[in-house]
Amino acid sequence: MNKKISIGATIALMIISIALTISVTMVVAMRIFNSSVNDVTQRRAMYQYVTEIDTAVRPHYLGTIDEEKLRTALAQGYVDGIGDPYAAYLSASEYKAVQQTRSGKLTGYGIELSKTEDGMPQITEVSKQSPAASAGVQKGDIVVSLDGTEVTADTYDTVAEKLGVTTSGDKVLIGLRRGDSELSVDLTSASFDVVTVEGRMVGSVAVIRITAFTETTPAQFKTVYNQLDSEGATGFVFDLRNTADGVLSAAQEVVAYLMPRGSYAKITEQQTDGTSQTTEMMAEDTYQMSKPSATLVNSRTSDGAELFAGVLQEHALTTVIGSTTAGHGLVQDYYTIATDGAAIRLSVASLVLKKGGEIEGVGITPNKEVLLTPEQEERLGLLTDEEDLQLQEALTAVHSGGTIIPPVTTPPENETTTGEETTTTGETEPTEPEEE
Repeated sequence: MNKKISIGATIALMIISIALTISVTMVVAMRIFNSSVNDVTQRRAMYQYVTEIDTAVRPHYLGTIDEEKLRTALAQGYVDGIGDPYAAYLSASEYKAVQQTRSGKLTGYGIELSKTEDGMPQITEVSKQSPAASAGVQKGDIVVSLDGTEVTADTYDTVAEKLGVTTSGDKVLIGLRRGDSELSVDLTSASFDVVTVEGRMVGSVAVIRITAFTETTPAQFKTVYNQLDSEGATGFVFDLRNTADGVLSAAQEVVAYLMPRGSYAKITEQQTDGTSQTTEMMAEDTYQMSKPSATLVNSRTSDGAELFAGVLQEHALTTVIGSTTAGHGLVQDYYTIATDGAAIRLSVASLVLKKGGEIEGVGITPNKEVLLTPEQEERLGLLTDEEDLQLQEALTAVHSGGTIIPPVTTPPENETTTGEETTTTGETEPTEPEEE
């Protein structure tokens, strides 16, 4: 028999519900208010402290204060003091250079250097479409003079700085030794489009080198990948050694292109109210890689390159070869300072692989560890295919069908290891199926 609830009882329940809602809201609001008051108090104390220092210095300092230099030092000191290992203060010109690099452009000569055995600067990379490439500078050339001044091992740092990122229109005369001959080359710094993806065939295997993840990398990658695939590549080697920083969304797009549809990793972002929000990274393309692959990494492989290697490894789509990566799993963003166009770089999110693998502070452990000597690491761009032991191991892995060799890991606490066999002493949870 149904019982009717009186109007009075209904109203009473509504009042109680409203009262509870108001109470919860007030508790939350008070917590936020108290937190805000504490933040305001702390900020006020900090500003007052800086003001006291300023008040003490200005009347007694004998020199003339460079206000711009002081402001920059204050900004750098603030960023250094927040505890974010990847945070940085960038001047307006530095931030402009970062924006240009992220967009797939550079201003400079397009030269990368390393030291020879006797300490001389040797060119290890020449960017395509750069002033150096147009002038005929080649990998392997040794810089012997700069603007008419002889170069020695002691002046390597000066040469590296002079030939690094510059202002458009800067000029330099470099003397080069190539084999038994010497030549002089006039270079004028200019802005040029960076080629971040290059591919070639080594026998029947396609080797694709990704030097950075910029806004133009995904389009370049798809073009190179599809071209080599159409030439009959039986498998792929992805070379991510020394690949660092870059644009995370570009790495995501490349990874998603090779993955089956579904979630492949997670990103946890810090919200302004102090909470965090986790979002699934999704692959939505209809294409996915079906041929065996190997991925080359080293200790300088970081950021989006670690995401690439870790995701493909976790989904058994590649064999990772080389040495453990840098372990840079925090994501940075840039915030412009309106006053002068400078910017602050801050860590705002963290990357976690689909099955819970942390990247920050851990890195990607290779399936097969193959180490190069420090000298070989330094001169990586000059190694022949035969000298490059990591590449040779990758080619072998691809030829064998891309068989995945389990990486060396520390057994969980509920596991005991005897010899080469691992025995689980506790119960294991079933593996969750991949999301479609």
